[in-house]
Amino acid sequence: MLVLIANSASHSVANMTTDFQGETEAEGYLSLPPGTYSIGLQVLDTLSFASSTVVMVSNPMTQSVTLPVAASSSTSTSTTTTSEPTQPINTIQGGRTEDDGIRSAIQSSFIPAVVEVGVSGSSVQLNNGNFSVSVGRYSQGGYLISITGVNGTGPRALLLNATSAQSRGLFSGPIDITLDGSTVQQASTLSQVLSPKVGDPSRFIIILTSTSLELLVTIPHFSSHLVAIAPIIAAVESTLEINLPVLVVSIIVVTALVTTVYSRRTRVVV
Repeated sequence: MLVLIANSASHSVANMTTDFQGETEAEGYLSLPPGTYSIGLQVLDTLSFASSTVVMVSNPMTQSVTLPVAASSSTSTSTTTTSEPTQPINTIQGGRTEDDGIRSAIQSSFIPAVVEVGVSGSSVQLNNGNFSVSVGRYSQGGYLISITGVNGTGPRALLLNATSAQSRGLFSGPIDITLDGSTVQQASTLSQVLSPKVGDPSRFIIILTSTSLELLVTIPHFSSHLVAIAPIIAAVESTLEINLPVLVVSIIVVTALVTTVYSRRTRVVV
């Protein structure tokens, strides 16, 4: 678990699962109001010990960061914003055919990792030890998923399994899904995701089962990638008075990118 410490308050920003070499990458999101903060990072091992144990800390342990309030100016201008049409999200009712296809893709490692999100948080099930995955919360209740593959060839798919009503609520309206900052297209069939052709773009599909909602996203080629999932808040047509220079937003997104190597300790049972 990647934890960000802000003025002695701990904030979990990502859950990480390493590959066989103990390597992982993590990205997390945290909103803080304006002010001065003492910021530090910790990595906790949540599985190897009786309780969560700090195994790595940032160097230096803390650093002072000031998040400014919005700037102001007497000069102003007006602009008009309009809502942009969003593509409706189609949900496919899952059945035996879809279940068998996804199960086969997991067994073959075409889906190298399954991300579970629910009431208790998020977790990752790795099906291929050459991949590492981390999950962090994102703006407006969304998720950031970092996935890295070693010696991976060809396209793969990532599966997010939303098991609770709260997590499924993310997909109740328009959502924006991006891969490395580029918008992911919506697939019309499951086969476009599980059997992509060479040169196909990244696509996603949402399948509703009796117990969960499953989001699958194709990744055309492999190295390190970031999948971002966030709801779209429709803009309302209006005329705004904007102070110049452009205002600095009062809530700052703090994104932490950490690459860690944590060697498994030898344990002796007496």
